[in-house]
Formats: sequence, structure tokens, C-alpha cells
Amino acid sequence: DEDDSGAVSFKEFITALSTFDSDRGIQTAYSGYEAWARMVFESIDTDGRGRFTREDYHSFMRSWLRDNANSKSNLVVVVPSTPAQYFHALRRQVVSSCRKPVALFTPKSLLHHRPCSSSLDDFGPDTEFQRVLPHEPHDSDVHAGKVRRVIMCSGQVYYTLRRARLSAKAFDVVIVRVEELAPFPYEFLAQATVHTYPNAELVWVQEEPQNMGFWHYVEDRLRTMVRVFHTDAGARDVASHTTSPGEAFSPDSSLPRVVRYVGRPVASCATGSFHIHVAETR
Repeated sequence: DEDDSGAVSFKEFITALSTFDSDRGIQTAYSGYEAWARMVFESIDTDGRGRFTREDYHSFMRSWLRDNANSKSNLVVVVPSTPAQYFHALRRQVVSSCRKPVALFTPKSLLHHRPCSSSLDDFGPDTEFQRVLPHEPHDSDVHAGKVRRVIMCSGQVYYTLRRARLSAKAFDVVIVRVEELAPFPYEFLAQATVHTYPNAELVWVQEEPQNMGFWHYVEDRLRTMVRVFHTDAGARDVASHTTSPGEAFSPDSSLPRVVRYVGRPVASCATGSFHIHVAETR
């Protein structure tokens, strides 16, 4: 059910795939590359608070990202956090000589959120979409070698974290945004995290409960990133070392380097209360 612009809504697309068997429906979407010759965007408004609903998670995350996106590289998942990033994501799709379907996660709340803005220079010459946005420096930031924690996140939760960081004057904590989740930007994220802050704790933060959102998709990929890119020389042989879930082997130590999850615990549904939602976020 495509309009003149070539855009298909997320719910329309899921409804179309639901007529197939689960696996066959996904195979149809990925194998029919000729059908993607025109640019296609799925824009997800989430649940009104900018979080993915349980239905969104089950239909998209488990079926597409975890099983297909990274292995077949036939889907691009973008979570832009600034107007410039949104613009460049669309522009990249238009000018690309090899187009793939693009899923855009764009909560409406950022449309009227004042800190979510971009200067005209961000749209000018020699600018492009950045798969990872490194930490925005502040005058009071400590030296990179003294940073104690690197927070990785995606989407609107960045603005909540940035406000809390400035309020608490936690200038030894930096925030890195993952703007493109599939294909996963291993090298770009490593450059913004483990290369720049080799001694810092690594944390993934999300608003969604642990069994929703992106955590289960990024967990193993973050472990791989740390194992491979933690040093310029590469990681040592880890065949004799077994890591538990959420850990990544550090080539500089015999102990595993933990990639810690911070967010809501496992849940079956949203709280249904805005006040409880705010309290949980704090």
C-alpha cells in the first residue's frame, strides 16, 4: 500500500507480512530486492512516550533485527537524534547507488523538544550522516584518560541523559549515540568508545524494559566490538576464556570487561501511568 512518495507505514507493512507464514513473510521481504528499487521508509511513532511498544518489539526486533538484518545486510535501521541526522539519512537514501529498505525510528516528542536542534552548518557542504555520534565536549569535561564511564544509547533517551549529566555535573561521564543499528557500526562505535576512553566502564542505557528495546540485539555485538577493537593490536586469543552474558573480554586484563545494561527490568507491558514512567526514568 505505497503512496506517491514510495513510503510505506510500519503498520501497513507488518499487516502485509502477517498474511504469510512468519519465516516465509520475512524471506519475501528480504529476497524481493527489485521491489525495493524505490526508497521505502517505515516511520514508527512508538507508544506516545517515545518507547517501543510490546507489539512493535515482537514484530520488528525479534523477526528482523536479531535474525536477519546483520546477516543479510538487506535492511538499514536508523534512529536519528537530530534534525540534521534525519535529513542526511533521507539524503543518503536518495543519492545511494545501492538502495536498501530503511526503517526509521522517529518519536514525535523530538519534533517539539528544544534541545533537539541542528545548526545550518550541520546541513552544509562536507556534511553527511554519521552512524555514531561521539560525545559532545563540554568546557568542564575531564581528560579522556580520566573518564570513568561511557554511556551508549540510541534515540531520545540521549536528551534525558544529557540533562541529568549536566545537572549532576558528572563531567567524568560521556554519552555516545548509536544512530544506525543495522548494519551495526562496529568500527565507528569502537573509535568513539574503547579507543578514545580505554579505561572507562561501558554502559548501554535504554528507556524500554530489558526484554524490549535494542539491548538483546546490541549485547553480543558490543561484546564483539570490545573483543576485537579494544587495542590497536587486536584482542588476544580468547578460546580458553568463557564470558558470561553481558561481558566482553579485555585484551589488557585476564578479567572480562563488562558491558553493563542500565534500564528498566523485564516487563510485560508499559506502566500506563505518566508519573510512574517519569519516576522509573529517574
